[in-house]
Amino acid sequence: MGVMEMLSWLKERFVGPAVPRVPMMLRVRDPRGDVVPQVDLHCVFEPNGRESKLRKITASGLCILHWPKGSSRLRLFIQAPQGAAEVQVAMDRPDPDRVIEVQLAHVS
Repeated sequence: MGVMEMLSWLKERFVGPAVPRVPMMLRVRDPRGDVVPQVDLHCVFEPNGRESKLRKITASGLCILHWPKGSSRLRLFIQAPQGAAEVQVAMDRPDPDRVIEVQLAHVS
C-alpha cells in the first residue's frame, strides 16, 4: 500500500468517508424569459463568509457553481446587462441536483 493510499485509508477510518457535494446549477433568464449568455456573480458563502466574484459564460443560460469546503449556504448576487437578481441557496435543500431557475429583474 502506497503512502497516499494509507493516508486515504486512515482519513476514511477516523474521519469518515468524504461526502460528495453536489454542485449547484443555475439557469439565468432575463426579465422577458430569454436565457442570458453571460453573468457576473458575487458569491458570499456562509457560515465562513468566503466571498468570490466571477464572470461566467453560460451554456443556454446554465452555469455551475461548486461549494467550497466548510460552506453550507450561499447568498448570490447576479448581474447582467439585462437585469439583476439575488438568490439564497442552502446546500442541504431537498433537491440539490435540480437546476435553480433565476429570472433577472430590470435595474432602474
